[in-house]
Amino acid sequence: MHPNAALITRFYEAFQRRDAATMGSCYHRDVRFSDEVFPELHGDAARAMWAMLCERGKDLTITCTEVEADSTTGRAQWDAWYTFSGTGRRVHNRIRAEFTFEDGLIVQHRDRFGFWRWSRQALGPAGWLLGWSRFLRRKVQAQAARSLRDWAHRARTASLVVLAMLALAGCAPRPAAVAPPPPERMTSADLLRRLGRPDTARLVIIHGDDVAMTPAATGASLEALRSRGISSASVIANTPYLGALGDSLRAGGGPFDLGVHLALTSESPSMRYTPSAPRRSVRALVDSSGRFPLRAVGAPITAAIERQVETEIAAQVARVRGAGVVPTHLDSHQGALLYSGPELFRALRRVAKRECLPIPVPESYFTRFPYLAEALDDGQPPLANLVSIGPDVPPAEWEEFHSWVFETMRPGVTLLLLHLGEDTADERVLFRDHAEWNAAWRARDATMVTRGTLAVLARRYGVEVVDWREIARVTTICPR
Repeated sequence: MHPNAALITRFYEAFQRRDAATMGSCYHRDVRFSDEVFPELHGDAARAMWAMLCERGKDLTITCTEVEADSTTGRAQWDAWYTFSGTGRRVHNRIRAEFTFEDGLIVQHRDRFGFWRWSRQALGPAGWLLGWSRFLRRKVQAQAARSLRDWAHRARTASLVVLAMLALAGCAPRPAAVAPPPPERMTSADLLRRLGRPDTARLVIIHGDDVAMTPAATGASLEALRSRGISSASVIANTPYLGALGDSLRAGGGPFDLGVHLALTSESPSMRYTPSAPRRSVRALVDSSGRFPLRAVGAPITAAIERQVETEIAAQVARVRGAGVVPTHLDSHQGALLYSGPELFRALRRVAKRECLPIPVPESYFTRFPYLAEALDDGQPPLANLVSIGPDVPPAEWEEFHSWVFETMRPGVTLLLLHLGEDTADERVLFRDHAEWNAAWRARDATMVTRGTLAVLARRYGVEVVDWREIARVTTICPR
């Protein structure tokens, strides 16, 4: 048996014994776990989830079969029989597990099972009727996240009580003498401590993308900043409306938390952007018309193309500064600099380092885009998550979606992306090529802000609103 197959077997044998400590020892310190109920757990949160299930699973029975593994990946089929505590109903769940290994431990664990099948057993009639719907899935996920937070809080409190009793009895354990740890990349918990918040604090940057894309995008974003409906926004340099933004800023109302929304792609066939750098210096980034394409530069990305990307985004920062904006951060239009490969991301890192500005580095994306974590070596602050509503959410469910976002928000700093605007005749013309993120879409986002919905949700779920300026003050991107 391969050692990693033995590791999987040991994990499930410990689960059958409800031995959470042994299960946790099978996990890498940076493990990431996900399934249909807990969609994203990292590190200690994943270990806490298994400890909670072990504690509550009084009649739990586990079997594990079809274990296979090599040096990097593994899989297994496991079955669980138990009583669902929420309803007292018996459940038999069949789960297909997939693993990734690092340093002889499980660094990624994905469990897959039929949510509708599970919900029919666990929830009864409600599961039969609604188990197929996103609505019920989100409700179950929110409840599970809340239960895990409550359980973890009680467990920490109990540990502190035990230590206090030992101290009073004169037998408190002495900490072992250990050498100072080597320097490590900042984590979400480290960022919270630098911000003076507890490890359990949940912070959010409510951010408006696409300022200066259209007149309404500028107007709606500035109004939201003035009313504190959003805490941050970012500006596109390559549009004909940048000058009007500068005029608005000079008219007063700031200073606002504004970054640069760096673009390597045009928004649509009717909204094409030209580079800020001289065209001859960025030939690989434009099409025959001299404008950015609709999609990011494709592979292979050579060293010469990477240098051109760096030249262009540095020129965009300079252009936005010239309009009177003092940038607080850098981010990426359509994610082109973040999710198109390490080459484009390296160019962004170098410019951010020179400008001493933070960029979005969400820990929740490290598994899919592992090169993002390399920015932590530059002193960049890690975000816990980056969230934006997608085209699969019907307009009638937007408030419910954002309620779910705030309720299930993990500890750390989450970046919540919005796209503000107005649904007017002029804006509909500008966005005529858009199926999503069009004028109506942007007006709905703006309505969420102007009605105070997001502020209410933040207060309801104990989430604190912050901005990029506060994050930048505690970074070590540049010596101070």
